Amino acid sequence: MAKAWEENNLELARTLEKNRNVVGIMIADVSGKMTTDHSIAFYLDAVFRTIVALNLRYLGEVKADSIELINTIIYNLLNGEHLPVRKYVTMLYGEFSGNGTIRYIPAGHPVPEVFSRRDNRIVELDDNCTHSSTPLGMQPSEYVADLRHFDPVGRTKKKSVVNTITLKGIGDIAVLYSDGLSETSDGRNFVKDKLESVLQNAQDESARGIYDAIKHARHKYAPIEDDMTIAVVKKL
Repeated sequence: MAKAWEENNLELARTLEKNRNVVGIMIADVSGKMTTDHSIAFYLDAVFRTIVALNLRYLGEVKADSIELINTIIYNLLNGEHLPVRKYVTMLYGEFSGNGTIRYIPAGHPVPEVFSRRDNRIVELDDNCTHSSTPLGMQPSEYVADLRHFDPVGRTKKKSVVNTITLKGIGDIAVLYSDGLSETSDGRNFVKDKLESVLQNAQDESARGIYDAIKHARHKYAPIEDDMTIAVVKKL
């Protein structure tokens, strides 16, 4: 038993060392615009941090199956009779390596926008890089043992898939965001209309400078009527 424990810890140490330069980012958005919806976001944050900590402690990395466990917990929370309106949460978890590799899992959430410095434009991602599951809390995960007791019977959350994209050149940029950045009340879309030109003009700035440029441009574009989250990653 002592030998098995030692071997397991050696494997854990190797995995942790492999991920030493990996940074994780989670973005989530609760449906609705009520003040009380923030409590669901706080709950998700606590659940997510707990499960990530357990993954790192015992596995050395965050596994895709963790999203299914998070979904089960959120599903149980959001399907109680105490909630007058059915809620759900879109979420994206991404891991960024120093070599420019991005591994991410979206659950009904917008996928990252990738700007190529060499091509001076936002590049279109291949379909095999944009797989997304259904949002959290809408349906139970398919592995749940007592699935037959859930309503509706037989309908389960689409399983999470890990997508991989790469920032290939120095100065390439990835933008992660919630729909508060893209959508406006008059039906326009900031990401489609303006984001590329903002990145073209701000690409020489730091990640923080690019973030500030996007935020400033979005405020000029239309009133902010929803919570807005932006994360910018730039390859150095």
